[in-house]
Amino acid sequence: MNTGELSQEQFREVFPTVRAAEVLAPDAAGAAALLDSVRHSAGDGLAAARAELELPLLRPSAPPSRTRFNEAALGLCEVADEHRVRMARRLPPGIPAQRGAPEEADATGEEALEPAPEA
Repeated sequence: MNTGELSQEQFREVFPTVRAAEVLAPDAAGAAALLDSVRHSAGDGLAAARAELELPLLRPSAPPSRTRFNEAALGLCEVADEHRVRMARRLPPGIPAQRGAPEEADATGEEALEPAPEA
């Protein structure tokens, strides 16, 4: 609806997305053409213009947005999993234990340290 003082040409220039729409003037001129295009889509002269605007304004409708969102979320999970694997490779398997106790050394396969002589 062009409710301002702009001419139809100026209105279409200021609001480029209306190139695919019937624009009603403040006096509702054009309402009959609008209703006719809704009732009889074969006579819709702006259908091609709307189809042209659909992709840049609404993005693809196929596959559905739910499917595209799910694919994006799964892709993000895959990237996060790869990052976790890379980080696990960089970190030691655990905090190193203090050496010294013979039973711990035997369990880990390390050599035990000899106790210091008492003075």
